Amino acid sequence: YIPQEDNMYLGDNLRYVGLSSGKFAMFAQAGLPVIVNNPFQCSLIKQFESGFTIDGPEELQLLLDNLHKTAETEYLKMRVGCRKMYEEILDPAPGVNAYLGKL
Repeated sequence: YIPQEDNMYLGDNLRYVGLSSGKFAMFAQAGLPVIVNNPFQCSLIKQFESGFTIDGPEELQLLLDNLHKTAETEYLKMRVGCRKMYEEILDPAPGVNAYLGKL
């Protein structure tokens, strides 16, 4: 996929989040930690401690092999981070409500 600057659906959203932006937000809303390698998503995951980041596919197998070693407390902390990330960054409701309030 190639970002198209003149298309609101295929521009920056495609460049920074790819076609997974809806899935990423829904997982965060559900409190489900994710594994990402997209720079934009990685920065959010690191900021909110809400999942795992990898630099490329070669790191995925190592992460999956060691995933069972993640402590339950760490997993629960990631779940809380997911919800916080959704509420503070990804939830469209505040923006939609502000827009509707101006109509």
